[in-house]
Amino acid sequence: MGKSYPATTTGTAVPGQWTVSGYDHGQSGLKADAYAVCAFPITGVTTNRYTATTSDYVTGGVLMCPPGKKVVGGGAASAYSEDSLVASRPALAAETGKTDGWWVQAIGLRPERTVEMYVACG
Repeated sequence: MGKSYPATTTGTAVPGQWTVSGYDHGQSGLKADAYAVCAFPITGVTTNRYTATTSDYVTGGVLMCPPGKKVVGGGAASAYSEDSLVASRPALAAETGKTDGWWVQAIGLRPERTVEMYVACG
C-alpha cells in the first residue's frame, strides 16, 4: 500500500473522495480492496497535512487535531514506490496524552523517506 488518505479539494478532488493506490513490484495477480465509510455531512471538518522526511529506516509520526476537535479520519501517502505504509490509524488522546490525532509510519530502502500524513478533524 502506498497511499490511502482523504482527497483534498485541490485539483480534481471534491469533498467526500478518498485516494488509494499501491505498487506492483512484478508480482502478477496482486489485488487490493479499498473501502470507504460514509456518513451524513459533518460540519466544520478540516483536513490537515504534514510532510515528514528522514534518512532513518522508519518515518512518520502523529498529526494532531486542534484542541476541542476529534479525529473523523486520516491517512498517509508514501512518496516513492520503494516505500511502504506500515501504520495509518487513529491516535486517541488516551494514547498521546494531548488530543486526538492520526498515527503514520512508513518504511523503505531509499536513502531518504518521505511520507505525507493527513488527519481529518471535526
